[in-house]
Amino acid sequence: MIRLEEALARARHNGRTEVKEELMEALWPGQARASKIVNFNNLVSGRTKRVDAETVVTICSLCGVSADWLFGLKD
Repeated sequence: MIRLEEALARARHNGRTEVKEELMEALWPGQARASKIVNFNNLVSGRTKRVDAETVVTICSLCGVSADWLFGLKD
């Protein structure tokens, strides 16, 4: 499972107050807000079966973390 909630908290701590909304829009553009929320919750909880490379890059870029950190490989 990825450390998405921690990444979002880190981004907020660094002044990115709307990062969750930005992330949902970047990952699922054009989808209804309700669908974005369901998809986001599935990603956070680990119910998403696959996370592609583009998703990882987007999360890392918007949250200001590395992929190693996101996957718990380093602090």
